Amino acid sequence: MNIHPLQEKIYQLFKENKNNLPSYREIAKLIGVSSTNTVSHHIKQLKKKGYFGIGNAINDIIPFNLKILLDFENKPGVYVFLKNKTPLYVGAAENIKKDLIEIIAGNSAILNKIKENSDNIYIAYYLIEDGGKREKVKSELLEHYSQRGVAIFTTSQIVN
Repeated sequence: MNIHPLQEKIYQLFKENKNNLPSYREIAKLIGVSSTNTVSHHIKQLKKKGYFGIGNAINDIIPFNLKILLDFENKPGVYVFLKNKTPLYVGAAENIKKDLIEIIAGNSAILNKIKENSDNIYIAYYLIEDGGKREKVKSELLEHYSQRGVAIFTTSQIVN
């Protein structure tokens, strides 16, 4: 891992505790820091880098902006574009970052939707290593939104 030594300790605690984290106070004690704010900061950094969330139970919702996208590590998983908390698109990828960059680099319907008000665009993501599980989670999300009448962009609308 190419991460801060404290982040590495936190991540090891996460793995040792079967993908769960102890309280921030307990983590602080275990990694040798006095501040829970330090723990909070490093956990946020691990989330931004894609180390925490489903399967590995790592998931998060992040604002969709260039800085955060460029900081995001190359991780496999499922992601959902959200605009004003409403899902727009569900994708599954071997490399979420690459998929997102290709979407914003293209000329797609979803890109036009994002441009309308980019301040309210977020990405929810679930890191899932196994390709079969990724496709299953993607299908379940699409079915879930369909049953609730949420219109989701299709892959053909995303592709140039």
